[in-house]
Amino acid sequence: MKKSFLSGIVILGLLALISIYSVELFVKVTAFIAIGTVIISALFLKTLIGGKEFNVHTNPSEEREDRNVGLIVAAFGSPYLILFIIILVFSYV
Repeated sequence: MKKSFLSGIVILGLLALISIYSVELFVKVTAFIAIGTVIISALFLKTLIGGKEFNVHTNPSEEREDRNVGLIVAAFGSPYLILFIIILVFSYV
């Protein structure tokens, strides 16, 4: 997960170079990646499943792969999410 977090930071740094040309594009891309990674990681971690649809009799080894992918996606998207929240807070102050 450290690699995915660092790759998120590196790609965010490369996207920061876009902000030289267009700040609006940088904000839109950052917001899209932040919201997308939150939704994708929530789907892989199965946090959007209600109580009736949750199956208790599943094999945990099958779901371990999904949890790992969900955590990797969440670690990749966390720099984008943090920056997006900072942009939202300071743009409306």
